[in-house]
Amino acid sequence: MKAIYVIRHANWDGKNDALTEQGASDAAEYSAYLPDFAIVYSSPFIRAQQTAEKISELKPRVEAAASVPQSPAEVKDQILARRSTHPLGIAGALFETTEAHPALRTAGEALSQLIRQVLNELQNGQEALIVSHDGTMIAAERVLTNVDFTAPLKQTYNELEGFTVNEDLQLKRLEAMPNDNPQEAIARIRADLLDARKARDQLTTTTLQQILSDIDNAGAVPVSENMSSVGTGSTEMPRRELSSQDIRELVSSEITEAQHAIEELGNKESSYTGELYKRIAILKNYL
Repeated sequence: MKAIYVIRHANWDGKNDALTEQGASDAAEYSAYLPDFAIVYSSPFIRAQQTAEKISELKPRVEAAASVPQSPAEVKDQILARRSTHPLGIAGALFETTEAHPALRTAGEALSQLIRQVLNELQNGQEALIVSHDGTMIAAERVLTNVDFTAPLKQTYNELEGFTVNEDLQLKRLEAMPNDNPQEAIARIRADLLDARKARDQLTTTTLQQILSDIDNAGAVPVSENMSSVGTGSTEMPRRELSSQDIRELVSSEITEAQHAIEELGNKESSYTGELYKRIAILKNYL
């Protein structure tokens, strides 16, 4: 299954349109938790290009469709004044300014069109990266989900946050950094499993059940170790504490297994290979 990661640029200095040392470091660190990208785009701004390069180690294609909204000149000062005090920053100021809505819609439609274009460029199972800006990303999100531009803005995209879009144009929010609390990561998988069961999504249900089973098996202590640590009459067996990295490695192993199955089938198009690609897409949400 194809997927596009639309991510806001990393931290920048605000004056020279370049990433700070922290921003560059964060983007490089984030790359370890993202897939290999077949196609990479960024807005023309240097901070976006640098972010794309740090994440993907590829030179991005520069595309104006990923750039910032072009607000009317007569309200720019008003927007900048609101930006400094608005809890949602520049995006909050833009969406709060009615005169900026046409420009926001234009920017959202342009990025949405770029997303559709890139989905057409991707081969099955490939992913792409687009590094953009919060106002444009929110505008594209509203275009793709048919949300009115006058609707109140409740949240924005902070640095290195974003969303993924699959080939069915379904969006899923993407946080800046993966959860390094293993218990919270497991709780998230269980919550998503419950949602999948309620939605009668059999493929997601079986995929998440398998991951939880892998986690449970990985936490089991070998019998030889059990005997030395369990007292006489004890019915509670000790378990090994898994780290977030352990969980990601288990997920990666399931992805590799599905990829090998696709290769054994000779990459032939079939309902089963389609199911394997979808399984991989589901698993990548937990890397």
